[in-house]
Amino acid sequence: MSLDISTIIQSSFLLFIITDPLGNVPIYYNVTRAFQKDKKNKIIQQAVLTAVAILVLFGVAGNKIFDYF
Repeated sequence: MSLDISTIIQSSFLLFIITDPLGNVPIYYNVTRAFQKDKKNKIIQQAVLTAVAILVLFGVAGNKIFDYF
């Protein structure tokens, strides 16, 4: 697979759709509305790091993982 600009844009757009950040804002707001600002920041940082770790894991080893199953 070549990594030309159209492939990168298409992949980025698909990841944006899959993660649905705009749709998750109301959920995040309702779940964390009683928390202090520092607690909210910690939660969002942890969520972003977890999502990035999962995306990187499947980006690097996704085919091997699916072949195993």
